[in-house]
Amino acid sequence: MARNAQFKVSLLAVLLANTPTGILAQSFDAPMQRTFGGPFYGFGVGATTFMTDTTTDVTFASAADFSKNTVAKYGPMASLFVGTSQVFNDDWYLGVNLGLNILGATKTKLSNLQSANVIVTNTDSTLDIISTVHYNSALYTNTTVRRDLFEPFVDLKAGYLATPNVLTYLSAGLSYNRIKIQTESTFRAQASNNTVGVFSGTNTSDMTTSVFSSSHKNQVIGLRAGAGLEYLINPHLGLGANYIYTFYPRVRSSNVGVGQDVACDALEGCTTTTTDVSNTNHSKLFDQQILLQLVYHLC
Repeated sequence: MARNAQFKVSLLAVLLANTPTGILAQSFDAPMQRTFGGPFYGFGVGATTFMTDTTTDVTFASAADFSKNTVAKYGPMASLFVGTSQVFNDDWYLGVNLGLNILGATKTKLSNLQSANVIVTNTDSTLDIISTVHYNSALYTNTTVRRDLFEPFVDLKAGYLATPNVLTYLSAGLSYNRIKIQTESTFRAQASNNTVGVFSGTNTSDMTTSVFSSSHKNQVIGLRAGAGLEYLINPHLGLGANYIYTFYPRVRSSNVGVGQDVACDALEGCTTTTTDVSNTNHSKLFDQQILLQLVYHLC
């Protein structure tokens, strides 16, 4: 009887170990298999900040505009990516991924206004006349920097597995985009001349408006640097978050040409004249991205 009872107890233990409950218990107690190594793909959504540090130097007739300012444009963004990775010594991670950013912030604009209001009185004792000129001018300058909506990139990631299902990493890479810088200046001048003396009562005036612009488009390679982490929900699906800072090369544009101004003479009155125009612009470009990611691991 003792042997039969012992045999029944042993048989019952084997049966319980092979029931779904027993299998679940074994699965629960076993550590999650690490699947960070191998091919993966995914997408991310988040926010981007497009920043430009722009300097504009415009000379138009008697007016000049030198302005420098940093402008930031905020917007949403999305990212698609695919890559592969390898885990070394169970802890160290190395991966590479190709991707495409879809950027919501693609344009910044810097505006400036320079104006002048001058009154000049000239006395000619020979002709016994006094000429008073009222001169007003305004120079409006708008500088716009644009980048493309779609931006491909490649990143190299190096990291460490803090736990079997938590990866922390640093990343560095390159991105490609097309940058266009454009400056448009509008110059308005108005003058009136009032002469008293031999030509008593002579009063003439004139006004003019000139528009001058320059633009340049560059294909640029940006330098990306960032950090992130990923948490495995199950052996194939992970949730991640990362931050990327991108440095773009500086872009420049310049142009020279001819515009119009107003000049006044005591005898001939006010007339439109030609004048030299020039502008030079350059801009430093930066981008910041914060993304939440969903990653699927194929292995």
